[in-house]
Amino acid sequence: MAIPEFAVLELCDRLTQGFCIAVTHHPLQSMTEHSAKLLRRMIQSKSNIHLFGHMHDPSIENIQAMDGNVYSSQAGAIFTHRREYYIGYSIISCSKKTNSVETVLRRYYSDRSVFDADIGRVHGGIFYPTPESRKFWTDQVAPFDEDNLKLHISEVGPVEIFLNRESAESEREVLSHFVAPPIIRQFTPNEAGEGGHDKKNPAVSVDDIVFGRGNEIVIAAPEYGRTILLRHLQAVMHVNQRERPNLPIFVDFSDFKNNFHSIMRLIRSSAISLPDGIDVEGLMALGYCTILVDDVDFSSPLKVKAFREVLAKFPKCRYILSAPKKDVFTSENISMPEMPLHFGALEVCALGRKQMRKLVKKLNPEANQDVLLEKLHSEFTQMNLPFTAANGTILMEIYESFPDFKAINRSVVIEQFVDASLRKASEDQMRRETFDFNNKTSLLAKVASWMSFEDNYKPGYEDLRSYIKSYLDELGLIASVDDLLTEFLAARILVRRSEGRITFRYRSVLEYFIALHMVMDSRYREWIMDERRYLQYVNEIQFYAGKMRGDADLIERISERFVDTLDEAYRELPKFDIEKISQLSLPSGSDETSIESISEQLQATPLTDDEKDQELEADLPRDVEDRQEVFRPQIADLGSKLLVSLFLYSGVLKNLEAIRDIDKRRHLSLIMRGWSFFLGISLVIVPELARKRKYKINGVTYIVNAPRAMSDNDLSKLIALSLPTGISSFVKSSLGTEKLERQLTEPTLGDKADPLILEFFRVALISDLRLHETASAIGDFIAACQNSDYLKQSMIWKVKETRRLNGFDEQQFSRIAPIISGAIADIKGGSKNKRVKEKSDQIQKFNKQSILMKMRRIQDDRSDS
Repeated sequence: MAIPEFAVLELCDRLTQGFCIAVTHHPLQSMTEHSAKLLRRMIQSKSNIHLFGHMHDPSIENIQAMDGNVYSSQAGAIFTHRREYYIGYSIISCSKKTNSVETVLRRYYSDRSVFDADIGRVHGGIFYPTPESRKFWTDQVAPFDEDNLKLHISEVGPVEIFLNRESAESEREVLSHFVAPPIIRQFTPNEAGEGGHDKKNPAVSVDDIVFGRGNEIVIAAPEYGRTILLRHLQAVMHVNQRERPNLPIFVDFSDFKNNFHSIMRLIRSSAISLPDGIDVEGLMALGYCTILVDDVDFSSPLKVKAFREVLAKFPKCRYILSAPKKDVFTSENISMPEMPLHFGALEVCALGRKQMRKLVKKLNPEANQDVLLEKLHSEFTQMNLPFTAANGTILMEIYESFPDFKAINRSVVIEQFVDASLRKASEDQMRRETFDFNNKTSLLAKVASWMSFEDNYKPGYEDLRSYIKSYLDELGLIASVDDLLTEFLAARILVRRSEGRITFRYRSVLEYFIALHMVMDSRYREWIMDERRYLQYVNEIQFYAGKMRGDADLIERISERFVDTLDEAYRELPKFDIEKISQLSLPSGSDETSIESISEQLQATPLTDDEKDQELEADLPRDVEDRQEVFRPQIADLGSKLLVSLFLYSGVLKNLEAIRDIDKRRHLSLIMRGWSFFLGISLVIVPELARKRKYKINGVTYIVNAPRAMSDNDLSKLIALSLPTGISSFVKSSLGTEKLERQLTEPTLGDKADPLILEFFRVALISDLRLHETASAIGDFIAACQNSDYLKQSMIWKVKETRRLNGFDEQQFSRIAPIISGAIADIKGGSKNKRVKEKSDQIQKFNKQSILMKMRRIQDDRSDS
């Protein structure tokens, strides 16, 4: 400001050197238009580099114009107290000979109190204005041809990573079926505050990780696929070489020793072979390696200390670590371990239905994927297993070993699951002189029964060890208790919890072993079946029924107790006659709940696979690792007792396939009567439920989520119409098995004499099981409902919901459409001609809908391919 402008211009004219740096405080955009134009021309024509200040965030650009080329840079700023601004600096290197520029951006990270590469601002924390600049500067430090190295890594890597590894074949197969799990970025409290993330966790794709440059810690609950994700990243990085070479090296933290040199030997030995003259440490020094370290144990101080030395010695390398979630995520916050380099945190979440659909398609492309996915969904939900690729693959392998996977007994599924976990087929298990698979399952069954007797499902390690030792001594067997416990923990049948306590990892596995001991020990079985206790062991009794399959005495005992409960309910709960459900008159409602509205919803195009998966996602078990506690509360309320008895009775019949047909039919009729009774007592409270939106009766709580603006009459009608369909989903989950197909689709004269509501649940179950007789069963039911508008509309509602979720195949629905069209026309009423026309119009709409669906499928197939 003190020197006149023309003095500056005269000074610039005297510059004769071939290299010039122009420095200004204000950026050009802060000046007047005329001044900026004049100064820009002068800088571009006279200077190689223009450095400016005033701004706080770094700003870099390479300007190419008619007046000349200039590299313009603002490095950032360093403050001691103004922490709300960007704090950072840059290191600029420029070749006078070629005018090639490299800028290294360094940012201050307050959580570690250090300056480090600003990888969030620019790729790798290094900015090159042109590809020629990048090549020039990398050539200065790389004594080899980068392109040849990239080609070598991409060709040799995919082959050599599977050499000399015992698990190579299984890993190769798993990688071929890899489906990327949902991954989200987690932030430390400091990062959340500085970045304004407001606890939002953005999704991160596998490609984001592969092509990123930041160091990451991948966290997840056990079995959520941390290892296979790192293996997949290694495989993809080998073949996807970008601007600069990247050698991915996978190592297991358990193989680390307590010193720097041992870790470096492990890293070198884990890398693929390299061309002559190139070594791993040289590539690490240049930052041309990604080190993937699996299952890091931050509680191992000596190993972690040695690994920190590696990070400090090779800071240009990229590091991707995996660790258990519990080691990094505490009290709902990320607590990153202290490291010499900055690490971000990525959390691997359980698969959703969308990802599991992809897995099903990869594992068994010829199967009916909707049916198979539904089966997986049901097993994961009812067995309370996490929806992970590892568990999904195990279940798929189990299904494929049975020609008709739809009818697999759940007891068989959990048995095969345990089998796979314990590696029954391994060579060691084939030697009878060892403590073999049967010995181990018997021991685990005994441990499970001991826990139930003691009502302590989290014993201390020493208590458990003492019990196992006494069991082995009692049988006169020789086996190492510590080795057995180590094996059970490694197979993740058992897991360590806080305070050194040991539990079964999954509650369903504990339940299976209790059921196994019920088979082995009749006294224990009687203890479980005590009338004061048996409703606390519903899953265990169902697993037992699945193992026995023909225990008629068991179901007779449960049936007698259920009848007693039902009789008590008839005496104590609101009185009504299930025969009269068919005579129910629906409340009057607005157009929103009319048959026209239901018809329009039925005509809507069914959900796409993505839409369906998104809607059903809520049914999947979440945070399963934290929900494996065992609770056995006393069931005192009559309503709760009735409902739990119904689930138990239904599940036992579902599993006892080897009892007589006549007994199956008798029990099936009684179970359907029980579900009809449950519907009846639910219908009694509908007006009060619609008014209060929440109602509790005998231990059963009903909650309705509906717009406050909806009238009580509309809501009452909506609840009454949807209740039978809602309860039919309970029937499906507890009783649904194709092994009851004959009893469902071939009713006897006695079955036909049952109340019409029982027939509704029978037909609904036929539909939910996708049996061939679905259309004819719906047709017969609609015909039987000539005097029951309520049940006729309830069946239309059931068909609407099943259709919306794409639960019918097109051939089957083409047979159902005329039946439902006729029912809608009859409900609307009018003359015979009017009803015929209405039915014809409905069928035409369904035909149009079918054409639209075919067009959508063709489009989806094209997009997939």
